[in-house]
Amino acid sequence: MILAGFLLFLSLAGESASTGPESGWISDGARQCTFDANIGKPPTRCEQYHQVIAHKLKSGQAWNEYRWMWKDGRFEVQYTSSSGLLGVSPFTIGELTYRNVGSSKYTKVQAASYSASREELVIGVPGEGYQFSMEGAL
Repeated sequence: MILAGFLLFLSLAGESASTGPESGWISDGARQCTFDANIGKPPTRCEQYHQVIAHKLKSGQAWNEYRWMWKDGRFEVQYTSSSGLLGVSPFTIGELTYRNVGSSKYTKVQAASYSASREELVIGVPGEGYQFSMEGAL
């Protein structure tokens, strides 16, 4: 009852709850994902999110950093490209963060992505054999 009242107060105040699983993440909708632990199995439904972070140096130079996240009920993958733009460039180099949901342990590694089209994406960790793939529009 108290929660319902609080949510009503927020809606009347013009505020809305975050659309992503964490503050600042924006949902892009459902996708089909294959997380590393499920390689060889059919893709599962996952949610895609993105985040845009504006950076500005004292010299005035400014740029946006794009971060992507995919989650299902068991796994979470985050990717930030440092070279190339995900879904536009055929290849990017960046940082991959992944974990099993329910575990507080995140693993961060250098990774590369390959995007044959805006409908598919593969992110891998060279030399480690880790792979994540996604189907659906970026």
